Amino acid sequence: MIYERLDARLRLTTTELDRLGDVITGRRRASLLTDSQRGGILVDGAVHPTVAAMVTVTVAPHRWTVIERFDTEYAVPIRVGWEPSGIVTLSEVDGDHVTISATHLELLPAQMLQLLRLYPSRRRVERPMIMTTAGAIDDAIVAVETGAAPPADLASVITHFVFGWRVSAGWRGEQSDRTMTVLDAGACGLWEVDYTLSGDQARRSTEVVLGPNGAVELLAGVGDIVTGRNR
Repeated sequence: MIYERLDARLRLTTTELDRLGDVITGRRRASLLTDSQRGGILVDGAVHPTVAAMVTVTVAPHRWTVIERFDTEYAVPIRVGWEPSGIVTLSEVDGDHVTISATHLELLPAQMLQLLRLYPSRRRVERPMIMTTAGAIDDAIVAVETGAAPPADLASVITHFVFGWRVSAGWRGEQSDRTMTVLDAGACGLWEVDYTLSGDQARRSTEVVLGPNGAVELLAGVGDIVTGRNR
């Protein structure tokens, strides 16, 4: 367990996070933490106030958001939590290891812009929407990976695919109430994915609509999801 004060970053294991949460809530005494578990988080025998706030917001945020970025391989999801006071935490779980960073709600848009590569210069491409299915998209991806030609309507998006991301969010103790999925096709633009799951699972027959969009509009949409506004 290490607290990097200059960067407001906390590195620890999932077990240590649970134990630290017990200390903060009074279910465990700070003195019971071993030297290796303290890692600079104690001040005069108590948990550093910034660390305490970071853990509290991470474990039980006012509103939570999960950002899943993906290419052709698995990507570590990022979980965002915030409180009305303005404190925001971004946490990454990689196996048994957790990295938590703290920031402020006013600074979050800039971090979302960087994480999702939604630079203002990336304007909406003038192309029609694409009506397809989940199965057709899967087949197109396989075709590109094997050197075959994907369907003409999906060619520009799939062959230029850089990475994709999904943002989901909900209030404390509740399930996700809003989701946005986007495919980044590089020079061929940003494409928002619209679909309706059947029984919470995507099927090959699931109808999918790919609509071109601009970075500014998408970033505003992400802001609505993260904050829960404009419902």
